[in-house]
Formats: sequence, C-alpha cells, structure tokens
Amino acid sequence: MRFTKGPYGEILPPPLLEGVDPAQVIKRFKAANLASGSPLDDPKTDEGKHALLNLAMTYHHQMRLRQVVAGQTATDTEKALFAAVMAGERLSLRPIGHESRPNSTFAPVLTRLGSNEWQIGIAGQGQAKTFDAPQEKAIEQAQAIYVEWSNAELKS
Repeated sequence: MRFTKGPYGEILPPPLLEGVDPAQVIKRFKAANLASGSPLDDPKTDEGKHALLNLAMTYHHQMRLRQVVAGQTATDTEKALFAAVMAGERLSLRPIGHESRPNSTFAPVLTRLGSNEWQIGIAGQGQAKTFDAPQEKAIEQAQAIYVEWSNAELKS
C-alpha cells in the first residue's frame, strides 16, 4: 500500500476512522475530557456541534494510532501502516487536519530504530530524542513529546 508522504518522507497516516459511530466517538471524547478535569459543555450551535465532532474524530484517530502501532490492526490499511512503521519508516505525529502545520524546532516524526528503540525528530534537523518504549507505549510517549515541543515553540 502506498501512503501519502510528508516533507520529511514520513507517512501521513490516513484517518483511522473506519466504522466509527460519531455519537460514540463524541461520548468517549467527552469522557476523556471529564476524566482529565476539563469537562465539555454540549454545543448550542450547529457550528459548535461540528467543531466538537471534528475534535472527537481527531482524538479517536490519535488513540487508534496508538493501538495500530501496538499491533492491534483491524483493516488492511492499518496492517500496512503497522508493517511500514515496524520496518522503520518515519511516521508523522501531527494530528489529522494539521499535516501542513510547520514546526521550526523539530521534525514531527517518529521512527522505529530497533525492537524498543524509537526516535522523535530527525538528527541534524532540530531537536531529536531517542527513547526506549515497548511498541504499546511508543506513540503515547512520542505524542507527549510532540505536544511538549510544540507548546515550547508557541511560547518562543
């Protein structure tokens, strides 16, 4: 399978939204926000409802990406994505809808270097960090670093 590639040759994962029920995705997104201490009110306008659905779908995709890299694949696309990441292809960490968002201090990619060795960023192209994590935790750790580095960029 051929994936769309980003500026660093990284895979831009397709939206991992096959077979999702929008109402259930919103429910899980609201529950996650409540658990984190940031409850969401129900939107009053159609625009607000649409925005909530977009946020919930993005959240679902990011959580599903964690599962796919952990080997929990359900579709041919997910199986191909898993195989590519395990073979060491770079994977974009940008959320869907933010693929063109530039980062000035790091390349927003994750690369598997070895069985439990991963790298966020690209050496020589801004910040890069190598870390050890089982594949079940690699995306979660990389997403946390991505958010940390992106927030630091916004503040500078």
